[in-house]
Parts: sequence; C-alpha cells; structure tokens
Amino acid sequence: MKYSTIAFVVMVFGLINISVSYADDTELVAKYHKECDGGKADSCYDLGVMYDSGKGVAVDYKIASDQYRKACDGGIADGCLNIGTMYIKGDRVPADYKKALSSFKKACEKGSPNGCKSYKLLYDEMK
Repeated sequence: MKYSTIAFVVMVFGLINISVSYADDTELVAKYHKECDGGKADSCYDLGVMYDSGKGVAVDYKIASDQYRKACDGGIADGCLNIGTMYIKGDRVPADYKKALSSFKKACEKGSPNGCKSYKLLYDEMK
C-alpha cells in the first residue's frame, strides 16, 4: 500500500508538471504572437521555433517558416539560418537552393558563423 501511494503521488505530480509546462508554453505562444505582430523580430523567431518543434502548439511548418522569414527580415540571424535550412531540406517548404543561399548569406551578414559555413558550402555546391 505504501508503494502504490508513492507511485500515485509521483504519477499525479508528473501529470501536473506536464500540464503546467504545456500551459506555460501556450501562454508563451500567445505572448510571442502579440510581440511578433508588434514588430519584435526575436519573438517571431521564438514563435517559429515553437511551431517547428510543436512546443505549446501543434507542429505547423508553414507558420514556422513564415515566422522565421519575419525574424530574418527583422535582423535575427538564426531566423535566416533556419529558413535557409528549411529550403535546403525541402521537407517543410518547397526546396529552393537559391532562396536557401540568399537566406544563408543574410545569416552570415548578420554575424552567424553557421550561416557563413552554410553559405560557403552551398555556394561551392551550386558552382
């Protein structure tokens, strides 16, 4: 009886932690939407990550890619890197190496070492 009570408490607290975490994520999504709509580019990037990973929302690559583009246009290097990666893979958005190259170049210009590496690799590959 003692062990089943402990197991029950662990199970209940585990579920509470999961639901609290999900609720927190859902609140973050709402916050990031509001901030992104207000022009805060880093919130657009964070929102893209959440839709890309399904954290607090259902996975939606269309929304994720739109948010990464907004972040990139707003000066966030990782937004440029992530949308470029999506263009390379072609499994979330249509494959487009020219758009990927452009996105990686923007990431590099914004100070991303991975953007510079990705740009060089793809540039050399496309020669």
